[in-house]
Amino acid sequence: MGKMNDVGESNKVVAAGEELKNNKHYPTLFLSTKQLPELKGKNPGDKGVLQVEYKVKGYALRSIEGQKGEEAQYDIEILKIGVSNKAVQDEGQNEDETENIKKDVKERLKAGRSY
Repeated sequence: MGKMNDVGESNKVVAAGEELKNNKHYPTLFLSTKQLPELKGKNPGDKGVLQVEYKVKGYALRSIEGQKGEEAQYDIEILKIGVSNKAVQDEGQNEDETENIKKDVKERLKAGRSY
C-alpha cells in the first residue's frame, strides 16, 4: 500500500469575536454492510484501513488569498473498496512498542539470552 495521508482539515471557529479551538474535520464515506460486508459488527471508534479503486470525475482549481499557488479540489467516484490486512496504529503506539522491545532485549541480554 502506498503512502497514507492525513486528510483532516483544521478549521478555526470564531464566535463573538473569540477564537475557539482548532477542530480537525475529515471527509466522510457512508457505506452499508451490503457494499462492504466486513463492516458488520464494527462500532463507533473502531479503526481500520481501506483500499479503494477510484475514478476522478472532475476537479476545480482555486487560488487562496495570501498563499502561493493554487489548491485543487477533486470529485472522486469510488469504484471498488476493500478492507486491508494492514493494522491501524494509534499515535504513540509505535514509540511504546519500540521502548518495550528495547527493554525486552536488554533483559534477555542480562539473562544471557539474545533471542
